[in-house]
Amino acid sequence: MSKKVIVIGAGIIGASIAWHLAKAGAQVTVIADSAAGGVATPNSFAWINASWGNPEPYFRLRIRSMAEWSRLAQDLPGLPLAWCGGLCWDLPADKLEAYAAEHSSWGYGIRRVDRA
Repeated sequence: MSKKVIVIGAGIIGASIAWHLAKAGAQVTVIADSAAGGVATPNSFAWINASWGNPEPYFRLRIRSMAEWSRLAQDLPGLPLAWCGGLCWDLPADKLEAYAAEHSSWGYGIRRVDRA
């Protein structure tokens, strides 16, 4: 007989807990006052990145999170996941260059673009 579990909340944590429990064979009921994904995920455009994660250990954690999203996409075909980039232009030139150099040295895909 499978366990019956109630998960409160459908945010990223609740959704993950419910999914893993169901995958393990539990009968899961999710109770939430928001849609799947909660409130933060849709309002952040579900932006998955490691671009602002200093210091380096936090950056590494975010890189691992990105890898987990890729793995999850393989487990759930049709998961609406689209990888794209971002632009950073609102720093003074010296700080922008330092940011680009630091993140490039950590292996993050930095590409410089100009107005053209």
